[in-house]
Parts: sequence; structure tokens; C-alpha cells
Amino acid sequence: LEYKLDFGSDDNFARLCTRGPAIVEPACVRARVCSADDERSDAAAVASRIRSAAEANKADEVEYAIRTCFASARICAPSLESAAKNGFADVASVLLDAGVPGDVLLPERRGKRPLHIACEQGHEAVARLIIEALPSAVDDRDDRGFTPLEIARRSDMGGMARRLDALCA
Repeated sequence: LEYKLDFGSDDNFARLCTRGPAIVEPACVRARVCSADDERSDAAAVASRIRSAAEANKADEVEYAIRTCFASARICAPSLESAAKNGFADVASVLLDAGVPGDVLLPERRGKRPLHIACEQGHEAVARLIIEALPSAVDDRDDRGFTPLEIARRSDMGGMARRLDALCA
């Protein structure tokens, strides 16, 4: 069991540090949710661990890191970009379930968001997950003014764009 004490707010946190299949107890389910704490001294190491697991398509390791490291949504956001780029639906599902916002802005990608990336790459399963988590993401525009579905159409993925559009309707 890992404890974290916040003397400023008098909040106490604890996480069960176990490996293996997900335990379906309320305390353990909550432990798989991203923390609001961005002021970690080991934030770079936690981000690197989660990103490495995400890029290797290891959803169970991503979930374990979130569950045991008090990872914030900000720390996890680059991993959602990686899942969208590579089409790793299981990783994207874990991150979205943990509270990583599906509309996180990716300034180094010309203002795109994870849904733009998934549509650009043709990863319909990841795009569906993002839309189901955040339906308004289909209206987000990148720096050039394109929505994710417009990007899909411009990338000769009109069929995918129609199916995703139908999902939003």
C-alpha cells in the first residue's frame, strides 16, 4: 500500500500496489483514476514510464502505472497522443477511463488533438473511443481550421468519417 499525505489540504491518499487483473472494489477502481496532483518531484519519470508502456501497446502496464504512481491527466496526455497515432485502442481506453481529457491540445502537432491524430492515421477504433468519451471533440479545429472528420475526409477516409459522423448523430 502506498500512502501520500497532503498536509496543505489535509487530504490523505492511498493506493494498492498490486499487479495482475483489475480488482473490482470501489477503492481500487478509484485508484485507476488520474490524480489532480501535478506537483510531483518524479513527474518526468512517471510520464516516461507511462509513455513507454503506451508506445509499446501495454495497456495493463499503463493502468498499473496510473494506479500506483498518482499520475495526473497532464502527465498522461502525451500517451493518449501516442495511442491515437499508433491505433492502440486498449491503451486509449485505459487513459480515457482514467480521466485523460480526449480534447487535450497538442501544440507541437499544429494544434491538433488526439481525435485529429486518430482520424488522420485512420484509426477508427481509437477515434470511436474518444468520441464516446467526449462527443464535442468532433467540433474541435486544428491550427489550419480543420475538424477531425474533415481531416479524415482529406486523407481519403470518407467511409470512416461517415461512420464516425453517424456515431455522433
